Amino acid sequence: MIKNLQYITQNWWWERNWTQRIIFPMVDLILKWLWKSREIAPKTILIVRLDAIGDYVLFRNFLALIKQSPQFADYRVTFCGNTLWKPLSETFDKTWVDEFVWLDTYKFLGKASYRFHALKTLSTTGYEVILNPTSARAFLREDAIVRIIKATQKIGSQTRIWENMLPRQKEIADKYYTRLVHVKDHNQFEFFINQAFFQNLLQLEDSKLIPKTSFPLTNQATSNALPNAYAVVAPGANAAFRRWSNQYFAQVADFLYENYKLQSVIVGSKSDKKLADEIIAASRYPNALLDLTGKTSLVEMVSLLGRANILIANESGATHIAVATNTPVVCISNGNHFGRFNPYPKAITELCQTVYPQEIKTLWENREQLIKQYANGSALNINSVSPEEVIEDVKKLMEKTNLLEKQN
Repeated sequence: MIKNLQYITQNWWWERNWTQRIIFPMVDLILKWLWKSREIAPKTILIVRLDAIGDYVLFRNFLALIKQSPQFADYRVTFCGNTLWKPLSETFDKTWVDEFVWLDTYKFLGKASYRFHALKTLSTTGYEVILNPTSARAFLREDAIVRIIKATQKIGSQTRIWENMLPRQKEIADKYYTRLVHVKDHNQFEFFINQAFFQNLLQLEDSKLIPKTSFPLTNQATSNALPNAYAVVAPGANAAFRRWSNQYFAQVADFLYENYKLQSVIVGSKSDKKLADEIIAASRYPNALLDLTGKTSLVEMVSLLGRANILIANESGATHIAVATNTPVVCISNGNHFGRFNPYPKAITELCQTVYPQEIKTLWENREQLIKQYANGSALNINSVSPEEVIEDVKKLMEKTNLLEKQN
């Protein structure tokens, strides 16, 4: 009873319920009226993408295809994105984007006043095309924006219905669009779902497709001195069940130092500081660990990961950035979103090893069953993955990268 009362009175519970059930429809009605009075600016396209950092990394390279296509080459491109990855996009995507618009999605989904002003600002301009390429569309997020903005064409993905919306919501939201792009297999890795979407939308030949994710390595240096050779440890994740034991991370960092003389740099947000402290406290070589949690910008992170010898991490944004910079990765996962965000297909990289609990290893040859059980979430214990299992994959990757260096 007390726990339920605490839940109700915390975390904007009341406001979220009022927002979703009563205030959101009122906001939509008011702004729908305002929407009708807006003029459409010719040769303009608005791209809406509001998901997390990993989703963004697996999407961002397709911005170039839009700007380079005969269909949209002379269009002014406006990109509406999540403030989480604003620094990355404004640094690396400005060649393909003419204007950026940023939304704090946490507030957009939880604070009625913020949502009203955000939708009001967005609806002041009409576009020839609004494009929502998100494979897992959200009824109260991207679809709400598509509904409110005036556009001649509204293009979206057919989407999957088991993640961010109910079947009835999809039935309603599909009517917001003038065209829904077909993607044959929504059980593919997310990058290939994006690839299929844009191939269909832009009618691209196979030879014109982007084969993998990538970030350019700039001369951006961190404000902190780094060792000449180093590993990166990223213990953070957006949910506790996705975070591997800090004691286990310490054991792997110790192994890297003992066997390869690699100091480990611990990265993450300010909220990951406690995780870093626990890793350092559990390590036999605390002086060989450099704690940069909360001290590195996202842009600096691209450079830091791109120059690392190896990354040890949970399945998170750091994993996807490292792959995009050709850095070897050992990723620890409990199988959450299996198939969509992990494991990495060999066609994209052979330098990312994902380590899973035994339940997934047992079914490894039955991909269809794994996707059925874990694509929409996993309750498996990530800490059933032992440090020894991770260390074995570290050895394999270190051996493979040394071999590649010799061949080059």
